[in-house]
Amino acid sequence: MNHKYNINVVTFWILIVLLLNGIISFAYTALRGNSPQTLWPLLSVNYLFISGMTQSGIIFSAVMRVVRSRWDCPFAKTGEIITLSTAPLCLILFVILYAGGAGHIYSKVSAPPAIFWRNILTMLIFYAISYFYYHSCALKESTVTDSGKTDKRLNILAFAVIFLYVIHNTITAWDLGMIIIPDWESTIFPPYFWAGSIFAGTAFIFIVRGIRMADSGQLKGITNCDINKDKANTGWIICLDHMGKLILGFTLLWIYMFWSQYIVIWYGDIPRLTGPLQRQMSGNYREMFLLMIIITFIIPFISLIQKRIRTSAIALLIVSILICIGIWINRYLMILPLYSNDGIQIILSYTVISLILAILSASILLIKYSGICFLIR
Repeated sequence: MNHKYNINVVTFWILIVLLLNGIISFAYTALRGNSPQTLWPLLSVNYLFISGMTQSGIIFSAVMRVVRSRWDCPFAKTGEIITLSTAPLCLILFVILYAGGAGHIYSKVSAPPAIFWRNILTMLIFYAISYFYYHSCALKESTVTDSGKTDKRLNILAFAVIFLYVIHNTITAWDLGMIIIPDWESTIFPPYFWAGSIFAGTAFIFIVRGIRMADSGQLKGITNCDINKDKANTGWIICLDHMGKLILGFTLLWIYMFWSQYIVIWYGDIPRLTGPLQRQMSGNYREMFLLMIIITFIIPFISLIQKRIRTSAIALLIVSILICIGIWINRYLMILPLYSNDGIQIILSYTVISLILAILSASILLIKYSGICFLIR
């Protein structure tokens, strides 16, 4: 017990140090005016990644309710907690990004758009409806007898959460992913953006749940995929199999959306449209693009078509981590080639590494400690 307590305390302070180090490093670099043409776009990359991924947590729960799934618990609850716990982080990141970096992010555009209020308002409405949905789920769980009104309200709120997610993330994709590129448009870009966020969000749900399972000792007990030899964990193994199939489905959806955007623009062969895509795939960004395809599509696809991998908690955890890294690279390739030709060299700088670790640390702290409040229903 004391050993576990000591590990938790050490982990807490490591996360605090990483968070403070990232804040100080970013603030120092920003105030000195060092590399503003890449510093603020990198903050935008991290905002797009963390907000899209964490907001997708409650979408997992809402979609599972809409399709009347019966296997999603406790993943659905974990997704709800991820979204609500990280809401303050997403709001703060967006305000900092707009207040300090709007001039740098829209430096390539002749008339920068007024993006603040439409993003803030849609984000606040999304989080408000998400909380009502979460509260209704808690009410249903605590009610012994239900007349059916709670189910009806939950179904309405689930559709509302999905609708507002689409609205907010469409605006985000336009304002921070498409408008920043002069004279470039793609009608499929917002759905491509949603698909990546939901893909990473589903993987992140399993990562968070997997870490909690490892902490409680559950993870060691469900690594065997042979149901006949492990009757005690049959329920968990079946649940893992379903989760693996779902992630496999999102793998195929993501590559389909990626290809759909690429093939239309490539076939049209209009230089102002093909140029931004070519920059993501060539020059100093070629290796990163290939790495993204490998860890976001090839490895997950080859792994998850095998039942032995899908029903191994550790293997599924590794695949989920690779997917999240791949979607981060995807966001990086959406933004950075417009501002710099340095490729992977930018990521290797101290400030960038500190920023990434700080945002991840903040997310983990919020999910772990703020999430405890949500679990007290």
